[in-house]
Amino acid sequence: MTLILKWPLVVCALALFLGGCGSAAYEDKFAETIDSLRREEAFRSLLKMPAALPIPGSDEVLSLRLPKLFDASAGNVYAFDAIAQNPLDPSKSLQKSRWYPDFLTTSKEFALEPYHLRTYEARIAPAAGKGQPSPGTLQCIIFAVPKEIKKGKKKESLKQRLADAFSLDWIELNVPTPSGTERSIYKGIYAEAPKRLFYLIPADPFDAVIVWQTPAPVAVELHLDDPSLVLSGKDNPLARATAWSVQIKPAAAKTAAPEN
Repeated sequence: MTLILKWPLVVCALALFLGGCGSAAYEDKFAETIDSLRREEAFRSLLKMPAALPIPGSDEVLSLRLPKLFDASAGNVYAFDAIAQNPLDPSKSLQKSRWYPDFLTTSKEFALEPYHLRTYEARIAPAAGKGQPSPGTLQCIIFAVPKEIKKGKKKESLKQRLADAFSLDWIELNVPTPSGTERSIYKGIYAEAPKRLFYLIPADPFDAVIVWQTPAPVAVELHLDDPSLVLSGKDNPLARATAWSVQIKPAAAKTAAPEN
């Protein structure tokens, strides 16, 4: 994939290089900086700071970088889990469909609910074609699921269970990671409107599942996804870039109590 770097980033890299022109050490540093900038370019639509979501019953956390639309400081951004309060009236419980949309209950044989970590919601009004706003809600629903799921007396891969439950035809994508390597992820489209995308990110010991929901016009305006499998450096859709950033990591060790 050819990536086009932004000029300010290139100027910074050149400053590092020119500051030690003729030095092998600075030449190496220049090359490292360029490689780092190239990797970061694919994630420019995402927040710099990853969200770390603890996985219940384990010593692992799911780490991912959310789109900048989910910057909490911008307002109109919410984060829900199964015990979240209603943001408009904390005295009332939150309606379940707010954090676990109804379409996820269509399968009676398989539910993602036990594996739910968090639902992020952003209220947005992107500019429509002729200057008319098309307000909508963008939801990012995140799960961490064991790699194999019991089905009767047998076990079946999560990939197959999701395909059966939601009639998904998986598309395999080879994508970069922030460390400069590549990995395989899978994208599936839930056929019924509004726009619903499934991303399956194989990891260990849990697989990550990200489900996106938003009205179709909003999905197009936000460049949530793109059917193309070959993208330029200026054409990284939000959903795919977020999936690239997913990692399952050991939880940070607890700080030891000070000695008396």
